[in-house]
Amino acid sequence: DAQIFPGNSGGPLVNLDGEIVGINELVMGLGAAIPSDLARVVARQLIEKKKVERAWTGMTFQPLLKDSPQTMTGVLVAGVLPGTPAAAAGVQPGDRIIEVEQRPVTVRFDTQLPAFTNELLQRAPGKPLAIRLVRGTQTLVLTLSPIARDASRGKEREFKEWGMTGRRVTRVEAIELQRADTRGVLVGTLRPGGPADKAVPALRREDVIVSMAGKPVESPEALAKATAEIVKAGKAPVPTIVAFERGAEKLLTVVEVGIRPPQEPPQEARRGWLPVSTQVLSPKLATALGIKGRKGARVTQILPDGDPSGLRVGDVVTKVDDALVEASEPQDADVFDALLRAYKPGSKAVVAVLRDGKPMEVTVTLREAPRVENELRVYEDVALEFRARDVSYLDRVKRRWPKETTGALVSQVDPGGWASVGGLRTDDLVLAVDGKTVRDVKELEQTLRPMKEKKPDEVVFFVRRGVQTLFVEMQPTWVEPKEASR
Repeated sequence: DAQIFPGNSGGPLVNLDGEIVGINELVMGLGAAIPSDLARVVARQLIEKKKVERAWTGMTFQPLLKDSPQTMTGVLVAGVLPGTPAAAAGVQPGDRIIEVEQRPVTVRFDTQLPAFTNELLQRAPGKPLAIRLVRGTQTLVLTLSPIARDASRGKEREFKEWGMTGRRVTRVEAIELQRADTRGVLVGTLRPGGPADKAVPALRREDVIVSMAGKPVESPEALAKATAEIVKAGKAPVPTIVAFERGAEKLLTVVEVGIRPPQEPPQEARRGWLPVSTQVLSPKLATALGIKGRKGARVTQILPDGDPSGLRVGDVVTKVDDALVEASEPQDADVFDALLRAYKPGSKAVVAVLRDGKPMEVTVTLREAPRVENELRVYEDVALEFRARDVSYLDRVKRRWPKETTGALVSQVDPGGWASVGGLRTDDLVLAVDGKTVRDVKELEQTLRPMKEKKPDEVVFFVRRGVQTLFVEMQPTWVEPKEASR
């Protein structure tokens, strides 16, 4: 047989006479196909009704037990869900159905089960169905009215203002959760650090939101509408009381609903700094260098634009003016930098060092410390689901980029978001968007914001990743998708 791959599944399977006998579907050792008679019924319903209706009784079945007599007929009822047509009709687990609408039934092997269940599924919802069954020594005739089969799982919908996804509660999920009805929104995935995740208590997967701000929430559409009203009425994020159910518990929490507007990062007071990297002089390292018992910070790198006449790689700094550099353990890594921060930029200090084991003093001029990550401007795109920040001096040093390197550095990519699906990664440097150069996050924001109105089919980022450059294509869905009929 020809192999069936994702590219050629869905094509017709024909016999030697050229007749279509199935639709190629998948491969499991042998090629698998959907029978043509089943495909024909589905196609007809899609053409006529735009959806496929299935009947549902609430029963699950299995073949007759292996030690059953060869003369026994029927199919074994394995389970009956509460609140379903089968339960209302009085069907019980262990019953053996021998007739459906006066047609004999026999399911002795697993391979016979799909044909039987498919016959039930194709019954008209709402039309009474007569079944004949055996229960112990009794033979009973029961009538049940199948209902339209609901989706087993609702369509996930993203609620960016909550930092989560949610979906409607289907009939089967309501039964599994032992709920009386399908009202509410079932919580799906949560974004770490998002409003729903940071609430106390935090929302969890499979919690059911039943109200917010004192108003009932019966569906995802109702939650979206209530969220829009709350965000519009107040300055986001808006602390909102939320009632939800977790198992048998009925809990309350406060969620700060809304997308926090970008804020200028706080600027720390400018402190003294030297363009060098250091390591702690551990006791073992001091012994190996022939300066046993000494403490300090060993210079490992002179950063770009550093003073070549000052400190050198290999110098062991033991004092800054009169202050000892008491560093000998890994947790002392910040001791030297902390001493420097006590000075104002532009001031001078005398640094005592051991150079090749010989003590000497070096006068240095302290510079203004470069901005650290939490002082840089950040842009968060809630549509494409990623965050980026400005490039700092230390970013260029760490990655050995030229000092003229510009762009927006990706600091976070939400798993499963459009940026993630498109292939954007944390630490990518965005150089351009749709051919427009991006020199910082301000330009990135100016380029991306208009796209929320234009809603292009594709957004292309040109990024630097390591020493390579590449194009990242994103194809976002700008409109919330409707739940597909099943």
